[in-house]
Parts: sequence; C-alpha cells; structure tokens
Amino acid sequence: MADLGIKSAGAQPQGDLENHVRNKIDKQFRDVAQMYEKQFLREMMKSMRSTVSESEFLPASQGEKIFKEQLDQEYVEKWGDRGGIGIADMIYDQLVEKYGDKFGLKKDHIQTHGPLPLNAQSEFKALPIQNNRRDYPLTLQFQRDAEKSSGLLTELKSPWAGKLANKIKLSTEESLLEIFHDQGAKSQFVFRGEPSSIKVGQSLEQGQTLGLLSPDAKSFFWSLGQSEQTVSE
Repeated sequence: MADLGIKSAGAQPQGDLENHVRNKIDKQFRDVAQMYEKQFLREMMKSMRSTVSESEFLPASQGEKIFKEQLDQEYVEKWGDRGGIGIADMIYDQLVEKYGDKFGLKKDHIQTHGPLPLNAQSEFKALPIQNNRRDYPLTLQFQRDAEKSSGLLTELKSPWAGKLANKIKLSTEESLLEIFHDQGAKSQFVFRGEPSSIKVGQSLEQGQTLGLLSPDAKSFFWSLGQSEQTVSE
C-alpha cells in the first residue's frame, strides 16, 4: 500500500514520547518518595499521641478521637506539601542513583527542606533514633562520614519558616536552638559549632542559616514535635 503521509492521531515523535516516559517515571519516583515520608510523619504523630495519657475523669469520646486523627492527618499533609523534612528527597535521590540511568533520568539539584542537603555526595546521613520525650518524640541523628568530610564549616539551615523560641549555650562548643514553625511543627537542634546572631523571638525564613557546624563534629541532632505554644517576645 502506498504511503499517503497520514499519521495516526495518537502518534508522537520519538523524542516527545521519550520525554513523556521520562517525566512520568520521574513523577512516580517523587510520588513514592513523598508517600514514604508522609507515612513516616504519620507514625511520628501516632507516637506523639501515645505519650499523652487520657484523663480518668474525662475520657476522650469517639468523636474527639476521630477529630484528633483527622487533625494529625492535616498536619502531615501540610508538612508534606511544604516540602517535608527531607526524607522524601533522600529516598528520591536513592531511586535516581539506582534506576536513573535505566530510564534516562539525571539527578538535578534538589531543593532540600531539612537542615542541610543530603544526597550521595553528602558527608552526612540521617538516622532516626528512639527517645522517650513527649515534646519531641522524633529525633534524627545526622552522622558525618569521615571519608567524605570536606574539613569545612557546614551551614545548618531552618527547614521551614517560623520563630526562634530558645537559644541555649550548652557548653563552650555546643548549642541548642529551638524553633516554632508556622505550619504547627517545632524543631530543636543540638550541634557543636557556632550559632548565628539570630535572637529569641526573631522570625526565620525557610532555608535561613541557623549556625555553623564545626568541621570536627561527628554528628548533630534534629528533633521534631508538634508546636502548641507561642514565642514570648
């Protein structure tokens, strides 16, 4: 049959088809990474609720329990929509590192919403550790890989916007910073290094530098909780 130059309505140029498939795979990687992070945050919220004992005189009704579950879910969705806590970025990085070449994906710069970028080249890795704190039930320990250490000062950044609630010098080399974030979370950082000149009550932008981690610090800690307080001026 002669070629009449007629193309199927659904036909696409090869390049466009490849880009479509590549973008679809990339979106699936990101969706999976965000799904795992939100599940992690849900477990964190459950852990937080389990530490709060009910009153023997006024036990929570079924309606109140449902409302709390829905409120916790809303917190999780907001955290996720605002970029999460960096776990999704780490998972996405790992997926692209492992399967990216197969699907023609190249890892671009990822905007991190944790205290520092975490990827295959990073000298830090984050590990959740157990604690019994009601105010901060989730703690991540960022451990430095000595073989990847640059020997330079590392900037610690605010994961989300908020206000500085506490600034405490624990020792001559170690500091504690506490932040109440705008979306209802709160963070606490304990690190060896020099905090920035920000003052208690001062507003913070997402990504604003909190301090400089000492080059010889082997780790630092980031704890997360739900904020129900305000910063006193």
